[in-house]
Amino acid sequence: MKPINSYPVRLATIERILAVVGLCFSIFMEVYLKCSTWAKVTSVNSPAFFPSLVAAGFLIVAALLFLTSFKTDKTKIVNVNLLGLLVCILWAVASILSQYIGFLLSSIIVLVITMVLWGVKSKLKIIITSVAVPVFFYLVFGYILHVRFFTLF
Repeated sequence: MKPINSYPVRLATIERILAVVGLCFSIFMEVYLKCSTWAKVTSVNSPAFFPSLVAAGFLIVAALLFLTSFKTDKTKIVNVNLLGLLVCILWAVASILSQYIGFLLSSIIVLVITMVLWGVKSKLKIIITSVAVPVFFYLVFGYILHVRFFTLF
């Protein structure tokens, strides 16, 4: 019996879609790095080295996934969890919105929505988790590791 929130799709189709998304993402990262003023890769110590390395890794993995998808069994069907896909899209939108409404507020909103989508019933759990987790990450990364976040203040 298949879950209510799943959709049957051919495995080869999913692999090709993910490969194209990965290729687009890696190309976007490289174009962004080439167009930005801070990201001049001059050595291993430059701030753009690691993002450039990640983009190259995405490109290689996506290309391999695309090529191997042609060897995948054409009849194999897998169930795609639509709720999981929705949550991934929600987190991507929240990461973009964090530039405008701040890391804390966007994280709290997306955690509340995610927990409601996954069926958490206790309002106290939702509130405590949705506030405590982003504040914890903000404190650890912002004050201990000195990572700058987008904030409203």
